[in-house]
This record gives sequence, C-alpha cells and structure tokens, in this order.
Amino acid sequence: MTKTQLMPINGRKSFYGKAVVEDYGNGRKRLLSYDTPVCEIRDGAVTLTDKWDYSTTTITHIRAFLYVNGYPAGSKADIAKRYGVA
Repeated sequence: MTKTQLMPINGRKSFYGKAVVEDYGNGRKRLLSYDTPVCEIRDGAVTLTDKWDYSTTTITHIRAFLYVNGYPAGSKADIAKRYGVA
C-alpha cells in the first residue's frame, strides 16, 4: 500500500496533509480526511463511511478524490444520493 497526499482541484496549492489517499494497488483506494476514512473505491464502486459529511472541508476532499478518480461529485446532496453510506 502507498500513501499520497490528495491534491486539490479548485486552484489551491495543497490540502496541507489533511487529505491522504491509500492506494492498495489492486483497484482499491481509500481517502482519509483528517486521519479518518471517509470514502473508498473498490472494484469500481464508491462507498462513503458514516463520517463522510463531518465537515465542509471533508466534502471538499471527497469531491477532489472522486474527480481525480473519474467519478462525478456535485453537491453534498448529489454525493449522498449517488453513493449513499456504507
């Protein structure tokens, strides 16, 4: 498994280590926001944890994670409707 910092998509320079992606190398990626797992991609499916909407910044991290991995995001309501919670 490798860990990398998630890069913002909205023109910011960095999330300053607050958003980390764990890549397991088998198509599974997990996003940690403030060291808490909030979103995972496994076998092409996106899953949100019960902590996914902890803060506005966490939602921003999820949007960037989804965008970078080729998934639609949208508003908080769009994300909740599209991906639900595990």
